[in-house]
Amino acid sequence: MIQTKSRFTTGLIASVIFLVPLITTADEAARRYKTPEERRDAGQKHEITEWLQISPLIELEYSSQTFKPFELSDSTLTENSKTLQLEIEIIPTDWLTSEIVYEYDDQLDEFVLDEAVAELEANDFKLELGKIYLPFGEYYSRFVTGPMLEFGETRGRGIVLAYEPDDSLEVSVFIFKSKIENNIVNDDKLDWGFALSISPVESVSTGFSYLSDLSESDEKLLEDDITYLQRVDAISAYANIEFDNFETSMEWLQAVDSFSELDTDRNRPRAWNLEIAFPLRDDFELALRVEGSKELEDAPELQTGLAVNLHATKNITATIEFLRGRFKRGLAEDVNGNELDKQNQLAAQLGISF
Repeated sequence: MIQTKSRFTTGLIASVIFLVPLITTADEAARRYKTPEERRDAGQKHEITEWLQISPLIELEYSSQTFKPFELSDSTLTENSKTLQLEIEIIPTDWLTSEIVYEYDDQLDEFVLDEAVAELEANDFKLELGKIYLPFGEYYSRFVTGPMLEFGETRGRGIVLAYEPDDSLEVSVFIFKSKIENNIVNDDKLDWGFALSISPVESVSTGFSYLSDLSESDEKLLEDDITYLQRVDAISAYANIEFDNFETSMEWLQAVDSFSELDTDRNRPRAWNLEIAFPLRDDFELALRVEGSKELEDAPELQTGLAVNLHATKNITATIEFLRGRFKRGLAEDVNGNELDKQNQLAAQLGISF
């Protein structure tokens, strides 16, 4: 069920207004990050000591959604949210790096540990261990709202071993501890996966990844009170191509098998996303999106959108988007239990790295 949320803190706005004049010029121009991984590394790096760096990032978001149930009049939902991310990077030696990411949770109204990773490098190999986002899916996007296929994003306590002999190839394998508490089949077992990225030329990158159990994703496709019967593996593939005047990304993610615990109209979720970005100027970009899903609860069956990205300064980016989606009957409801037919969404985001 799609739920209503409306919370905002004026104190953070006041803090941002105070901080903006203090922001220093960065070495590289600000840009709209294209993946969640880039977002976690989006803040400007400030060297505190020779072995310690911090990277703060603030995001302010506003969205207004209009829902059209099949048999009733429209309803509108307005949301405001804020994100404060702080990345701490510790580099005691050339071969060892530690990265800690804290993020302000708007719902809990507190800071939470988002990621804590120790990274060891030797020749062409890299070993990462800790609380980490696993390399399953890329989730390319230029929009405020992430693509629907983000339901596969997975974070866990585990180990990732990557082999990268050059810029054209990277192979990763990973294992992590199961988060399912009432797993009657694979209790206390390890889950695993792998990822392959290939870039045959500088302007083209493609990849494929596999996850042994999609129920481990952050989306929590299975509720805590549902008895876990079996693992359901998942696969993902993407391609990103840069042309002279535009860039396009295509990605697809799906469950390979069906969840026995879920209803048959939503037990094998899958989604895809296609985006095309046009850099009209160095500081101005237009992006188009077409995406779809099958058997994914509360997600549109088809959605199209337009986003405008402005790189206002080297430290400030702004994005405005409009999305229009159509639901399959029975897969999405409003807070009153009415089945949804269509939705329109207008959203804006201000990102400040300092």
